[in-house]
Amino acid sequence: MRSCYALGVLVLSAQPASAARVVVQTKQCGYQSLLQAEVAGVPDGVRVKVCGEEVVLKSEHPTSDAWKSLNWWDPALQGASLTPEELETLDNYLGSYDYARPMGQIGHGQLPKHTTSAVKGVLSFEVLLGNALNKLPASGVAQLYRGGWTSMEQLQEMQAALDSGSAINFPWFQSTSSDSSHASTFMGRKSEPQTCANECIEKGAAFPTYLTFETRHGKDVSEWNAAEKEWLLLPSLRFKVASITKIMNDPWWEASPKDMADWLGQVHTVPTNFWSRKGKMSYGPWPELAAACLAHSIDGQGFLKWWANRSFPEPYAPRWDESEYLHSDKHMEFQYASYTRFQLPTLSTRAGPGPNTVQFYYRINLQDAP
Repeated sequence: MRSCYALGVLVLSAQPASAARVVVQTKQCGYQSLLQAEVAGVPDGVRVKVCGEEVVLKSEHPTSDAWKSLNWWDPALQGASLTPEELETLDNYLGSYDYARPMGQIGHGQLPKHTTSAVKGVLSFEVLLGNALNKLPASGVAQLYRGGWTSMEQLQEMQAALDSGSAINFPWFQSTSSDSSHASTFMGRKSEPQTCANECIEKGAAFPTYLTFETRHGKDVSEWNAAEKEWLLLPSLRFKVASITKIMNDPWWEASPKDMADWLGQVHTVPTNFWSRKGKMSYGPWPELAAACLAHSIDGQGFLKWWANRSFPEPYAPRWDESEYLHSDKHMEFQYASYTRFQLPTLSTRAGPGPNTVQFYYRINLQDAP
């Protein structure tokens, strides 16, 4: 089920959020200017002076336009040989979150938990990574994918850019994949921002998003990360927001009593042996539950509450409330069958494949801006 969605009707979160930045033309200087940046500790953070501008990085309050004067795209470097130090930088960045995480925080205008000297080190590392990526060849127009969680503030800025036709950019390195299915693995509950973990959607703070980039600026780094078919995008590239679409992942979230009765009246086959039960992979139907939904006007959200509380009205399913049935074949068969309703691919868990249970996500299509 797909529908366009006006983001402005949602309530802004009180949580600080990083954001894509609507592009405003300013005097720019090259990213290598970071090597000459003046970095000093101040009482409430770390001050960075670069390109004639000053920003104070703080741990609690990101500054989304901190690096608005930096231009990261340098086609003059394309085809040049990578130095050993630049090759090592690629290996380190693609091989460990210990490098990627502080870079992402600083790119968002936020201070990581580091000293002033460490901030200087991160800025120098970013320059080396920028050099390496600029030297890699451009591969023509590529379709790239990025899954994750996006703050309400950023979604609203993207919606405003879509409505006005403005360009946006992301002042940090973007990790993407040429594998559309891999990108969705970062859209589950375990990937929620820590500031609102397990409640981001419910609080309106952040939402799962699936970004597609149609771009000539992608840099193929799958030689260093073949498993994820990774491509990187340099910071501050200009993109046009082509569309934003809300897509339901859990159809029960909007299901009517009739929709639920129809689902419960069918046989459902699970896609993996991990969800089999004593050799069975097809479960249902459940006519007593279908009848209850119609008789008591139980819609999808009402049904989900019953599943959580096991308080379905008698006489339709009285024994479902008994504790001995919680791990019975009857209960587990229904649980595994219910996993098939989710639209997003399964996620890897310690117990094997599991469903991605987010209620919905936003698909955002981005194209190179003129």
